Amino acid sequence: MQKKLVLAIDTSLDFLKFVQTVATSGGHHVHIANNAPDFMTLYGKVNPDTVILEVVMPEVDGIELIKWLCGQDVRCRVIAVTADYLYLAKAAQSLAGPYPHLTVQTAVKPLTADQLLALIEDGASSDAAAPGCGPKKE
Repeated sequence: MQKKLVLAIDTSLDFLKFVQTVATSGGHHVHIANNAPDFMTLYGKVNPDTVILEVVMPEVDGIELIKWLCGQDVRCRVIAVTADYLYLAKAAQSLAGPYPHLTVQTAVKPLTADQLLALIEDGASSDAAAPGCGPKKE
């Protein structure tokens, strides 16, 4: 199993701690942000393999961040999570449609540790995972 570099954003510090604990227990490296400016800065610095983002956040939500990622011309696997608004997660997923280098999956909170680790490690399905989140490779 290839170790992943994960960047997670959520305004819930409890969820971020959960992601960090689960991912590091699986041998993965994790960076966390609880606001969009920190996420954007970290994204440019760490070049993550997988992004985990909450769809519903104040100020800049997950949909806006997915649009931002689309504009960055990156190869990326995003896991869009939400507790109550699955239709928004599905809308976020549809944003990636015209961007074949960006894959968006959805997940509903609460997640178990096993579910989260499966999403990080293999995207929960072999056809959903895009390798890496770095600059788009031609």
